[in-house]
Amino acid sequence: MMLLSSLLFVALAQAEVPRAPPRPLGVTISGGVSLGTYEAGFMYLTLEQLKADPVLELKMVTGASAGSINALVSAMASCLPPTSDPFADPGWLAWGDVGYRDLFDKKHSSGAALFSRDALERSFDRLRGLDAKGLPETCDVVLGVVVTRVSARQVELQKGLSVPRLEEKFLVRIQGRGPGKRVRLSNYVTPSSHLPQPLLPFVEHDGTDQVASDRNFNQLRSLLFASSAFPVAFAPQPIEYCLSKPPKEGEVAGAANIECTVAEYLDLFVDGGVFDNNPLRLAYNVSQTRLERDVNGRPQWRDVLGPAQGEAHPDVLHLYLDPDTLAYPAEDTVSEAPGDKGLIAQFFKLGGGFVESARAKELSALAEERKDLAQRMKLTVSQYPKASEHLSAFVGFFEKDFRIFDFYLGMYDAYRELKAGVGWHGADFDVDGLIARYAAEHPKEWKPFQCMLAMYEPGREQDRALCKDPELSRFAILLQVSIDRVASACRPSPESIRVAALGGYHQHCARARQGLSTADVPGVRPIFEERVRQGEETAFDFFMRLLAAYHFDFTDLGLARSNSSLGRLAIRRELEAMVQHWAEAQASFADRILARTVGRVALNNLQFSPPQLSEHFVVGTIVEGGVSAVPLGWQTHWFQITGALQLGQLTSLFTPGTQRLSFNLVGGPEFHLSFLSNALFQPRVAVRAGVQLGTLDGVGSKSCKDLAVDPRWCTQSLLEGMISVSLLERVRAQFVWQTYPGLYASDPRWYNLHFAIGVQFL
Repeated sequence: MMLLSSLLFVALAQAEVPRAPPRPLGVTISGGVSLGTYEAGFMYLTLEQLKADPVLELKMVTGASAGSINALVSAMASCLPPTSDPFADPGWLAWGDVGYRDLFDKKHSSGAALFSRDALERSFDRLRGLDAKGLPETCDVVLGVVVTRVSARQVELQKGLSVPRLEEKFLVRIQGRGPGKRVRLSNYVTPSSHLPQPLLPFVEHDGTDQVASDRNFNQLRSLLFASSAFPVAFAPQPIEYCLSKPPKEGEVAGAANIECTVAEYLDLFVDGGVFDNNPLRLAYNVSQTRLERDVNGRPQWRDVLGPAQGEAHPDVLHLYLDPDTLAYPAEDTVSEAPGDKGLIAQFFKLGGGFVESARAKELSALAEERKDLAQRMKLTVSQYPKASEHLSAFVGFFEKDFRIFDFYLGMYDAYRELKAGVGWHGADFDVDGLIARYAAEHPKEWKPFQCMLAMYEPGREQDRALCKDPELSRFAILLQVSIDRVASACRPSPESIRVAALGGYHQHCARARQGLSTADVPGVRPIFEERVRQGEETAFDFFMRLLAAYHFDFTDLGLARSNSSLGRLAIRRELEAMVQHWAEAQASFADRILARTVGRVALNNLQFSPPQLSEHFVVGTIVEGGVSAVPLGWQTHWFQITGALQLGQLTSLFTPGTQRLSFNLVGGPEFHLSFLSNALFQPRVAVRAGVQLGTLDGVGSKSCKDLAVDPRWCTQSLLEGMISVSLLERVRAQFVWQTYPGLYASDPRWYNLHFAIGVQFL
């Protein structure tokens, strides 16, 4: 009997404990421009781990701007089989090949929109390919996308009271039908809603109608393109849509209230991140009221037209993915540069605060209304600086290596979140086991990530030799730069101590606070003094200076390691071509001048470089018209060739006595004092030589000595030294010192000094 009891106890102990139903997961992805690649990397590893250990099931995903594209990618990727190759993940396929030259195409660019959507079209076609293969019938995810109207629509709250509405929120339900059948896309709007809700004109089909499926996906594409249509960069996107019809008093709401097979409206929309860059409130409200538990306790969406089929399932974990939440001191807030205290700087700082407040209003309102949100929300934290975050997160489009690094960095931040286990419904994820299995299948694709883990994670130092692989040379430099930037930001200061405490222990931040040397990535050339950020140096300047010091190879910009110091100038030149094209596309002359001036002011804040060609006209003691040009093919940002035609002694035409009018033709090298130049003030010096043609001596036909006049008025050779200062590259003041070599031995009057002021034309 005792033996039987023991055997029964062992059998029960070895029996598999039934797995609890998965907890529903809602994900909100903020906008991020080129940081969409980082977000894609985070979601890739997160979803792969949840496929291996499904304690959570993605049911809701919302996004704005670039986050809306990642929202759709995540919704579909969550239903796909495990993908051990990170570069086969839909997120990478959506962002990896989207570079600056893919976005900016002069043939498709205009004054209203600088960028083409061709690259995004190709990315969307890859998602359409997933639809063609079919998703499993268990796939049921609601997608929420925020867009902003170009023109407000009036919403009637009650008779006689209407308010303008610019922001719209679309809800789309994505349901799989099985292999070989295309997904079902439908509007997920409550028929009983008391205010009109936007609807896309989806066509119902059985999953085999390719024409109907393509039409539905095209409607979804328009929605995503509108949400990511940042003003000026992309043209406003038209969306065909309907508005739901709120039921009248006493009327039972039904299918007719939300019917939309033929569009009723066509309006223009732009970036959804303008007002709500973090649509967490949308995810919260929908999941709280529409998610149910089925008979097995699994989360399911309530049918919009049917009655409730189970009890409410409010226990949703909300994952909030925002690249701007940092575990280390933000580089641009560690200290305030003196230039940040001026009137203009404060004005733009205040304006930026208004934009940030407008974007965060939904999140702030939700936090005030739902005090329980903190217990059911997981906020992601970025552990290290991203390569693509500079220039308002646009710089990632210039180099594919930046996007590759950020994709892996997103995976690393997901690794840290999954490894910690906090907030994941008590899950104990074996993320190291998952990585080991995937790395065995795709060693080349996972080697950069293993190198990153070796440098970032304590206890993995034995794997740092992986970073020496020559194929990882550019990746290793970006990895080193990220460590240097953290170490510089974490040098002891009240701000660094306060901010770093938010992210808990941070290995490299702690080393910097203790005064220890910065860790070296194997295979990267060592540098020392260059690692410390200078007093007034911007975060972008520091980033580019580090890349130059480590001899980073800018492959997309066409700069070899020996020319890495020209990286910032190369980016500026690319942007300059874009600004020039944008200015030329403006309708009026005044608009072209204004666009070119404003654009160059912004570019000169980034890196001063004289225009390739400019003209000037100045008036004073001398009248001068001239031109300055960079020699063809030169990459210099400090040297030009200049030439000018001068008109001297003009006042002699209007005064009694002998006319002394002279024409000077001069030219020579011009040197821009780039180290003193900025967006407002641009000094230069020039040395010019030429000839003076005087009317007094008949352009040399008479002897100047016989005329007994000032010899400086006669025909002869001359040399000039010129100092000029321009404001905003438009207003020009110059001092010219002229000297006449032919008079050195015969007359003490061998020089002139002139001043003139005028305008420059670019």
